[in-house]
Amino acid sequence: MEKKKMYHVEKFIPPECTNCRAPFKKEGEDYCRLFGDIVDGHKRVRETVGYTIKQCEHCQNCTATMLLETYQLSDKAKAEELCEKEGFVNLIEVFAVGTHCQDSHAFYMGMPGTRVMAVKCNDN
Repeated sequence: MEKKKMYHVEKFIPPECTNCRAPFKKEGEDYCRLFGDIVDGHKRVRETVGYTIKQCEHCQNCTATMLLETYQLSDKAKAEELCEKEGFVNLIEVFAVGTHCQDSHAFYMGMPGTRVMAVKCNDN
């Protein structure tokens, strides 16, 4: 099968370390995924439901992040534009085969809304 070069970007919250506020722009440089297992000499990220643990490379703090959406595009300029204007990060080059050679957009969850509840206090 033929391989096609594609570009993958993602958006997640929070987009920065909760301790030192360093932005999570590039995996392997700014952060790494935590809680991996070594299987047959290769690191495998342990699956979690709905979140990923990222360890900041600057202060070693661990932060739980939730994936919002991803794009896989054949045009690098479009992927770079998403990173510059739409807040996407972690631009990586991937090779796709078969039906994965099409541009795709995956939406995982919406930005959570802020909910404010008033609770009446009884000061007596």
